[in-house]
Amino acid sequence: MMNRWKAAWTLLIGIGCLLAFALTGYAAAPQSAYDEAEQSWAAPALKEWLDLGWLQGYPDGTLKPDLPVTRAEMVSMINRAFALTDTASFSYQDVRVSDWFYADFAKAVGAGYIPEGGNGSIRPQQIITREEAALMLATFVQLELPREKQTSFTDNDQIKEANQGAVANLAEKDIVRGYPDGSFHPTEPVTRASAVSMIDRLLKSGIGQQSEMDDSIK
Repeated sequence: MMNRWKAAWTLLIGIGCLLAFALTGYAAAPQSAYDEAEQSWAAPALKEWLDLGWLQGYPDGTLKPDLPVTRAEMVSMINRAFALTDTASFSYQDVRVSDWFYADFAKAVGAGYIPEGGNGSIRPQQIITREEAALMLATFVQLELPREKQTSFTDNDQIKEANQGAVANLAEKDIVRGYPDGSFHPTEPVTRASAVSMIDRLLKSGIGQQSEMDDSIK
């Protein structure tokens, strides 16, 4: 009898997981991932993304919110949060059709925040820095990127000129934030927690959405 109940319980769990996957397109995250998210400074956003299926745990059940994010992972997270579906052709020597991130780069190129290439490289597996992430997000919502614009961060001189406008404009809009000591640490890796927080704030800010509505009216 015990074995029968155990088998029935296992079947119910399996059906629940399949139903979650069918409804969201993603398997439900394990409780251990939620427990780990609860300990993070970005707990509200992380738990919401876990609920929505936008953020996945690892096979061992961990979330690893402090793990650095690659360029491919950042693109994937943006696409998922903004439900991007349109794609465009591109040519990068280091992105192959067989790569898990191939479709995500096609969507990024389609949305216009990643250039179509030209047989160059995009370094998908390279860790993305905080200033690079800011540029990617600012480009996605088509913000102006004046290189001469300065930020109020104490390490402003460490931000590359090409990224100055992106960091400054997103900081003004509270999409990217600095550290308690007033610094930004532009060359530090973006972690899973900080990537989720940046994208989540951008999504909820409505920045860029008005321009899309204006374009649809035209």
